[in-house]
Formats: sequence, structure tokens, C-alpha cells
Amino acid sequence: MIPEKIKAAFLVGQMDMEVRTIPVPEMPPGGALIKVHSTGLCGSDINRIRYTTSDEARVLGHEMTGEIVMIDPNVTDYKVGDHVAVGHVHIPCMHCDYCRHGSPAMCRQFKEVRVDPGGYAEYVALTHDHLAHSVIKIPEGVSDAAATFIDPLGCCLRAVYKSKVRPFDKVVVVGNGIMGQLFVMLLNQMQVEVIAVDISEYRLQKAKGFGAAHILKSDNGKLEEEILKITEGKGVDTVFLTFLNQASLDNALAYVRDGGNLCVFAPPVHELELKMDYFSFFRRELHMFSSYSSHIDEIIDTMQWITSKKVDVEKLITGTSDLDNLLDTVKNLTEEDFKIIVNP
Repeated sequence: MIPEKIKAAFLVGQMDMEVRTIPVPEMPPGGALIKVHSTGLCGSDINRIRYTTSDEARVLGHEMTGEIVMIDPNVTDYKVGDHVAVGHVHIPCMHCDYCRHGSPAMCRQFKEVRVDPGGYAEYVALTHDHLAHSVIKIPEGVSDAAATFIDPLGCCLRAVYKSKVRPFDKVVVVGNGIMGQLFVMLLNQMQVEVIAVDISEYRLQKAKGFGAAHILKSDNGKLEEEILKITEGKGVDTVFLTFLNQASLDNALAYVRDGGNLCVFAPPVHELELKMDYFSFFRRELHMFSSYSSHIDEIIDTMQWITSKKVDVEKLITGTSDLDNLLDTVKNLTEEDFKIIVNP
């Protein structure tokens, strides 16, 4: 039975959340109502909770899985009782210039559409477009918690596709938080030689366990020297920057090979403008690109990676929370926490 009222955790200010009782979301025409089972606590949500300057009360949460409890009778691809994962709360229009050129995350509609309330609520309403371009059924044998990874792993997979890495390439992953660990796991399965770089010994050891061939402290003063030694003086083929500041960019430019790739996978920390030697960049024919989202194609591929357990995402789940304890969970996060699953 669908309740009239539900609980939702609202972000109401910097490090300030309130659990409120609200009406159950109204199912839109052509859409569905989902009972949320699990929502991944994303790094972007953590940053919003910690640093928001907005006074707009909002329910975050976009890495959602759950069960369809109501659906428009005209929808034939899904039915009540289906367990589904939401690949994106943002939906591209699929026909603008950006979408047609393979950049759906640049689509104006993609930037404007979201789910409100988000996944830190007991129920969410999804539109017809969500069902058509973002939702995917969870295969038998895949847990709701594991399926929450289709968004973050899909983002990593898109970046890997864009980088065109090949088997036996040598690749550096800078930053070994949750996204860095997903890169390590994914690239290891692609027979890529991964060099994990981080300031945290704990996270480096985790990366080693997930398949990193080499682990290096970013603050040892010998990073360039050690990477050039590993690559016999050539430099690495690709660098994935999941942590970005002036120092990490300078280091990456020093140890990437001529003609190599730099993937900017995170916004800069504290510094909005970073400097670079553009003459050297030009003469070395370096390729630099950013990647922060994924597409329905990557979402489908990602579910196959999760289902096969070639990327065993559940090994990255380090805790759970409910709505009432969500703020305390964020306050108590440490370097040993990778993915927290919120169960409304």
C-alpha cells in the first residue's frame, strides 16, 4: 500500500539537514512511482552538504535503486514490482546538437531536469523520459546496493572510453577515493598497467588490492622520477585526474608521455584557475579532455560489468545509513570510507 506521507532528508544549510514528512510524490503522466531501497552517498552530495551556500531546502540523492510501485498503464517496458536502478536524474533531449554529437551532458535539458525529491526520500517519481533514457532493470542476483554504482561506475567507463586506453597501456590514477578505486578496478580488468597515486597509504593499499600494479605516495618528492623509472623514461600513456589542483596538474604534465592523454575527472580544489605551459603542451601534442558524466550506453555496459562481478563494487561499500542519521554519517566520514549506502 502506498502511503500518503513519506520521510525525506532535506539539506537546509551548510552541514544542516532536517528529516521532514512530506506528501508522497505525484506520479507524472507516462512515468512511475518508485519505492527507494538504496541510494549511494555521492561525493558531490557530500560536498553540497559540507559547503552549500544556498538556503533553498532540497532533497539530494541521485544514485538510486528501488521498486516500481505505480506506473502509467501506457508504459509497456516496465511493470509494478520491477526492481530498477536510475542511471541519471538528468535527462538529455536526445535530438539537439549536443546530443547528436555525443555530448548529452551538455544538453540544455540535461542540465535543467532533475528528480525532486531525490533519493534521500522513501519514494521518488520518475518521468517518461527517465524511464526511456535513464532507468535500467536490475538483473536477478544483483543487489540494490550494488546497482547504485551504475552512475559512478558509468562515469568512469565513459572517461575510459574517451581516453581510448588499450591493453598493456601504462596509466596513472591520481586520487584513490571511491572514483579512483573504480578506475583501478575497471582498468585492471582491461589489462591496463595501473599506477595509483594518493597521499593516503590506506587508500593506496586498497588500490593495490584492487589491481594497481604500482602504488606511489604523491607527497614523496620523487613522483616524476619513480613514474619515469616504471615507464623506462617514456612516461605514462594516460593520466586520470580524480583530484585536481595546481600540484597534481604540474605532476601529471611532467610524467605523461609525449602524445599522451590527460583526463580531467574532477573540478579543481580551491583554485579555480590553473596555470600550464601551453607552448610545451602544443609541441608535445598532448590530449587533454574532461569527463564528468555518462550516457545510457555506458549505463547499459556498466550493469554488465556489475552483474558479471568483473568489477566487484560491493567491496567498496564501507557503511550504511538511514535518513535520520545521514548528517551524522557525513560528519564522521574518514579516509577509510569509500561508499556509504543510504537505505530510506
